[in-house]
Amino acid sequence: TDERIGIDLVEVTPRIARQLRLEEATGLVVVGVRPGGLAEAAGLKLYDVILEANRRELGTVRDFGKALQADVPGDELLLLVRDREGVRFVVLRPRK
Repeated sequence: TDERIGIDLVEVTPRIARQLRLEEATGLVVVGVRPGGLAEAAGLKLYDVILEANRRELGTVRDFGKALQADVPGDELLLLVRDREGVRFVVLRPRK
């Protein structure tokens, strides 16, 4: 993924969905959060599942890349994230 964001993602497969006790095998699971990246600053954690990026559903890592490319550099990135607590929106804000 984009180096500024600082996350590593994999697609949620049926096996991963079972391991994470997810109802559906959709989205992208966070398998790495790099220190100092926007994802860390926004509070993303290992095993969070990103369901949407800027209101676009994500099925593949490539979808995430397309969502990043579709927006103007410097814009905020709105993510819909499922974690152990439930579903929430997370905003990744570029540093100025």
